[in-house]
Amino acid sequence: MEVTTASRKAEKLADVASALFVLREEDIRRSGATTLPELLRLVPGLNVGRINSSEWAISARGFNAVFGDKLLVLIDGRSVYTPLFGGVFWNEHDIPLYDIDRIEVIRGPGATIWGVNATNGVINVVTKDAHRTKGGVASVAVGTTDRVIADLRQGSQVGEWSYRVFGRFAERDESNVLRAPGEQSMGGANDDWRHTRLGFRADRSLSPQDQITIQGAGYYGESGWDLVEPHPRLGQLERDVTRYQNGTYVLGRWTHRRENGEEVGVQFYFDRNERNDVILQQLRYTADLEFQHRFAPMVAHDVVWGAGVRTHLDDMSGTFTASVNPESRNINLYTGFIQDEITLVPNLLRLVVGTKIEHSELSDTAFQPNLRTILTPTDHHSLWGSVSRALRSPARFNHDGRLATHLVGRSENNLPIIHTVIGSRRFDPEELIAYETGYRGVLSPTLSLDLSLFYNVYDDLESAEEREPFLNTAYGEPFIEAPSYIANKLAGISKGGEISIDYRPTPPWRLVAGYSYLDLSLTPNDDSTDIIFSRGQYQSPRHAAFLRSLLDLPRDTEFDLTLRYVDEIIAFSVQDYWELDVRVGWKPTKNLELSLVGQNLLHDDHFEFASTLVSTIPSEIERAVYAKAVFRF
Repeated sequence: MEVTTASRKAEKLADVASALFVLREEDIRRSGATTLPELLRLVPGLNVGRINSSEWAISARGFNAVFGDKLLVLIDGRSVYTPLFGGVFWNEHDIPLYDIDRIEVIRGPGATIWGVNATNGVINVVTKDAHRTKGGVASVAVGTTDRVIADLRQGSQVGEWSYRVFGRFAERDESNVLRAPGEQSMGGANDDWRHTRLGFRADRSLSPQDQITIQGAGYYGESGWDLVEPHPRLGQLERDVTRYQNGTYVLGRWTHRRENGEEVGVQFYFDRNERNDVILQQLRYTADLEFQHRFAPMVAHDVVWGAGVRTHLDDMSGTFTASVNPESRNINLYTGFIQDEITLVPNLLRLVVGTKIEHSELSDTAFQPNLRTILTPTDHHSLWGSVSRALRSPARFNHDGRLATHLVGRSENNLPIIHTVIGSRRFDPEELIAYETGYRGVLSPTLSLDLSLFYNVYDDLESAEEREPFLNTAYGEPFIEAPSYIANKLAGISKGGEISIDYRPTPPWRLVAGYSYLDLSLTPNDDSTDIIFSRGQYQSPRHAAFLRSLLDLPRDTEFDLTLRYVDEIIAFSVQDYWELDVRVGWKPTKNLELSLVGQNLLHDDHFEFASTLVSTIPSEIERAVYAKAVFRF
């Protein structure tokens, strides 16, 4: 299998000196998942916690939160990492899953190639070339939680261009309010979610050496939110609100490949994003231009280098609960990278060395080097090791934000005491030095194994330092503000590993198993007063595992099981749990596929994760069943 995420070039998975896992097209189709985050549960080392109907917390190797700010996410080379908070608004990326060719996931730093924020991992979603999606597809799923998900795609060819256009509509039911142990269900959480997306992709081969891709999409979504927010007069206010999201993007890419292996590529994308989360309205424009060149300057060297510029322009409108100052800001990011793969012993030993250089208004010039080596004694076995430096760049909110998090209590004269977290221009990038090693091998024609181990040393991690409370009269109603300012007064160490096994007992039966272990500890500086971000060591499970069984039965029938285990999450009092997903698929004709899927079948509902900083009513994820039909024409 060829992958591209580790080195920005096509290479065999066996030749990658990183902890790389790939979800293939068949894995995606038979997963039973209806959203991109649910698919990522099948990657060892990723922690996926569903918060409510439309929100997930996803991270690699710890530090999970509603905004996983140490995980970079790309869709066809376009970064969907938000520069406002750091992390991903997953409910903006409800894409058709059958258009995905593969999902490549790097666990561990990918910063030398992808830059800041690829600290603990990279997720790269690669969709299918339009040449492969000619004809029509209509899909509809109807169920208990996923009320309706309808997809329509049409692909064809006009002259030298292959293209596809698609539309998707999804409506999902609300989750349940978290109940106390032994109590009956407290009813719905008013967080139902609707999302509509329209898009296209066009590909053309100008010559055997030149390829052009143009793609774009627009979306609109709305979701309920059971919000608990501080109030300067009432102290605390609970209300049901509706959040709105809409956006558009267009991306173009030209790639030229010569017969000697040299490659040149240019990519540009423009992204418009608008959100109204009630407590904060935001409008953001992003333009990104990137150049890349691969060549062999001499025997035994394979060099990839590139440069790029990205500009973010935003306009915010805040409230008492959340605001930024200044409300509008233009932030430019300048990048360059170079990586050389050196063959020390042909077909046996290679060395990879490189660095990324970046500069923006939010951080000084940053260098992120890495050194990797891979030993391939045979075609079926490889050993690799690496040392990397990676940075997590400050988000806009780290520098300019103010967030009223919760009501602490009341003063002697009955004024509300409200805690706030306030950004600081003195906040610097977080730093990681990562040591990794791994083994990847085909032990027999029916058995393969992938093992990775890591030891991470973090410094200058985000903290919230308490200051003396004061009387605030700036919002019309006097209250006592208890502020905490963003700083870099945490350090940490994490260690652990992941293992995945792929085994075929018989040709029709495939078993896939994954297990991950994480030991994360965070230590405040001696002068730190942080009690918020130091809890990050308790926001990810220590143990997680899954087992998938994919069985082909007679008469074009498929029977698939996924059993998952997630250890306790101490920060949110989430108990460890097992869950089971079951899918039965049947193709009565060549063009028609029917399936019945049950999700989270071991419990009526269960608690997975909670929102951080902003107070919301915690939700439980319900057992779900849906039926799906896919017709190709």
